[in-house]
Amino acid sequence: MRNSPVNALAFALTILSAPGISHLRAEEPLTRVAPDAGWNAVFDRTDGWTGADAAGSVDLGDGRTLWLFADTWIGKIRDGKRAPGAWIVNNTIAIHPTDKSAPWRPPDPHTVQFYWGPLDKEKHPTAWLVPPTTPGRVESEENREWYWATGGGVVGSRENGKGRRLIAFFFRVRRDPHGKGVWNFAIVGSSLAVIDNLSDPPEHWRPRVFDIPKTGRIEASAGDRIPLEMLWGLSACVPRDTAGAAARVLVCGTRKGGPFDMSLVLARAPADSIERFDTWRFVGASDAPSSQSTAARPIAKGLVSEFSVEQVDQGGRSMWVLIQSEPFFGRRIFARTASRPEGPWSAPRTIYSVPEVVTNRSYFTYAAKGHARLSRPGELLVTYLVNAQSLGDVVRDTTIYHPKFLRVPTADLFGK
Repeated sequence: MRNSPVNALAFALTILSAPGISHLRAEEPLTRVAPDAGWNAVFDRTDGWTGADAAGSVDLGDGRTLWLFADTWIGKIRDGKRAPGAWIVNNTIAIHPTDKSAPWRPPDPHTVQFYWGPLDKEKHPTAWLVPPTTPGRVESEENREWYWATGGGVVGSRENGKGRRLIAFFFRVRRDPHGKGVWNFAIVGSSLAVIDNLSDPPEHWRPRVFDIPKTGRIEASAGDRIPLEMLWGLSACVPRDTAGAAARVLVCGTRKGGPFDMSLVLARAPADSIERFDTWRFVGASDAPSSQSTAARPIAKGLVSEFSVEQVDQGGRSMWVLIQSEPFFGRRIFARTASRPEGPWSAPRTIYSVPEVVTNRSYFTYAAKGHARLSRPGELLVTYLVNAQSLGDVVRDTTIYHPKFLRVPTADLFGK
């Protein structure tokens, strides 16, 4: 079935199969972390867009905030259940106004606009971003490709210096003929979408999509014992010291050297020419930049396939915070801190233990991310997702499978 609900479950399970750090001693969650009911209400909806994962936010710089989602439910919720006809598309976006004087204030839910693609020939909704059609290629369910939003995105200047443009990152996914059941897919690479006409209404945006070279599975080189898996754009930001015309995007990725070896890797690229991949520079040994992505050195180990890396203010200093979920179906949300993105990064610190997962043995949590631009002074707004291994549970329980929000004191992130 095209755009089958299986996709959401399969990806959720995949990101939790990333290398773990579950050997860490159990910590008590921080007691000052609290759910944010106002933000939770923004994405608790019963018509149209009714739930999604990934949930990355981008400050558009003009009084609006963009949200990037992966697999998304479209349809109706009635009596607390997904009504017949509900459908899943592979990605959607949402835009809402932001109070510039107090960006942490959640928007009125009625002001949030959601976007996805047109109806297909079978009258089903489609994804907001779909791969371009290849001439002469007959698409089938076996060879179909699609995009899942990573949640990473930034706004930068255009190459001519006139105007701004949106840069958003996506996983490139296709069916795996060797997979079974919900595992019949493979993430084969990373792509970025560039929208030059950002000032136009979103329904008129014209994304240009570029496949990032040397991503997905990369054959082993002389120095590697096994093939690598490289993905880029899981988080992205423009560091404060490179704003304006000199803006360089910090692009975060993962380097997977085995089933228990997933690490953070970093690259930098000019915001105005990020689609020219020869301008990317990868952080290598001793922070020396390299033009070769495979030279990117591991910055921190024990990563998962969704996380955020952001700058926050702490004690008058600009510090960096990495937010991620615990691998291997763990309940916890972790924070790591550093004085610069190249590290050294602290050991993971437990900031929250997700309570929803104890209500049903099928439930698990994933996709924790920070949203610094939407945070109160002295806090970090954090989202996470709860999903179920049983699709029936996702249909019957509509309190799960949409972003849930937490307010975390930044002092607690640093163990103060």
